[in-house]
Amino acid sequence: MRLHRFIGDYDLSQKKLRLTDNETIRQVRNVLRLGVGDFLMLVERGAGEARCSITNLGDAFLEVEVLEHAPAPAEALRSVALYCAALKRDNFEFVAQKATEAGVARIVPVRTERTIKQNLNHVRLEKIVKEAAEQSGRTTVPAVGEVMPFSEAIVDAQAVGRTVIACDASGEPFSALARDIADEAALFVGPEGGWSEEELAAMRGAGCAVMSLGALMLRAETAATVASYLVCQQKNV
Repeated sequence: MRLHRFIGDYDLSQKKLRLTDNETIRQVRNVLRLGVGDFLMLVERGAGEARCSITNLGDAFLEVEVLEHAPAPAEALRSVALYCAALKRDNFEFVAQKATEAGVARIVPVRTERTIKQNLNHVRLEKIVKEAAEQSGRTTVPAVGEVMPFSEAIVDAQAVGRTVIACDASGEPFSALARDIADEAALFVGPEGGWSEEELAAMRGAGCAVMSLGALMLRAETAATVASYLVCQQKNV
């Protein structure tokens, strides 16, 4: 049976650990209903993971014994920052969850000309992303940025020298672009109404590659999920 995983700043070189994080303790006791003698996986953020046995569980602490270590898995072929137009709450939360499962390293909500939703619950998004990382077997949790204006997002993406890709039906298929995608990439996905002509022209003018996801019209959250998987996980051809 697969064990429940918890990502944190643990020191797994220690034989025994005492955890005092209230959210983890609540999850273990009240949600998962684990107790002394049960097992769980602790993940040292960005490092390895270890199977642990619960040895003591109090109101404000959790004590475990580290039993077996495992190395950190390879999460993605590329380090990808997803710049996705801010969508309605449930839709953007879906994007955050699925993009995390696909392997993105960073998620940035973007305010575009056709953006309807102006604000997002940043704390809730961070919680969703952390839970998705734990459930999908990751050892890192993507960073979640605050909502960023489109013009700033373009500059932000280029500042670190990534390959920058914009999703639009007018672009080339992934197979035509894959060879030229660097190990670090930025991916732009537009809002429900698509990019404006001015935004698309600005991205092309800034040297962004434009990628089509096929002939069918995809919802924004579907496009973000598919594109994240392609850029994170698919090899150059």
